[in-house]
Amino acid sequence: MNNCSIHKRREAKGYCYKCHNPICDECYNVFKTPNEPPYNGVHLCAECFKKECEFEYNHNIKIQKMVKKEMKFIIVGMIIGLIISLYLIVKSLIDKTFDWSNLWTVLLIPFIIGSLLTIVKRVIRIFVASKPDASNSSNDGDISQSLISLIIRIVLTMFIAIIILILSPIITIRRIILRRKDLKSLDEMIYDTMSLCNSIDEYMNQLSTPSLTEQSTNNNDGSVEVSIDAILGNDIKIGQNGQLLHKIQYR
Repeated sequence: MNNCSIHKRREAKGYCYKCHNPICDECYNVFKTPNEPPYNGVHLCAECFKKECEFEYNHNIKIQKMVKKEMKFIIVGMIIGLIISLYLIVKSLIDKTFDWSNLWTVLLIPFIIGSLLTIVKRVIRIFVASKPDASNSSNDGDISQSLISLIIRIVLTMFIAIIILILSPIITIRRIILRRKDLKSLDEMIYDTMSLCNSIDEYMNQLSTPSLTEQSTNNNDGSVEVSIDAILGNDIKIGQNGQLLHKIQYR
């Protein structure tokens, strides 16, 4: 087996799962990915580990933009609904047709418009998740079953839409609170991932030009190599927030 592609003087213990370059015992242990999907506990070299880190960073940024757009949609929808509500109230006062019993209905408008995106998401999820396979709908029995399934989905969609409209104040306020928490979590994940990418860059630069003796280890031949732990520390994990990211993305 060849020497490590990163630490040229060290004997390799295994190979990088991505590029198949040899890696030493330290790289093998330090740059191990989590056991959960999509990484499944494979071992990487520093370069490939950094690429995965950058991919995770860009993925987090993409989800953050999606959540911010949803927040803007909810807030703009509530503002438009509030303007409509104020217009209806003022108009009814001018026309002397204002009825206090209708005030609650009018005040629901901002929350109803603010919750439209939630309704659209639920409708898409119902139809996409339970969409029948066209390849299995060749005979009359399958067509009848597909029609029944379609009717059930339509009824279920109408029921969910009505529930969301009735509970729109609670649902809209709850969604705003959840999305604010999601943005805070994403900010932390993006910062951690960016810091990790920068640390790996620093580590690779130090490998090229080691200068700080407290960050280095001496070899038997008097040469110097950089210690991974001295720069990266112990916490260099990626893919630790997969379940949270999935929850945020499909909330």
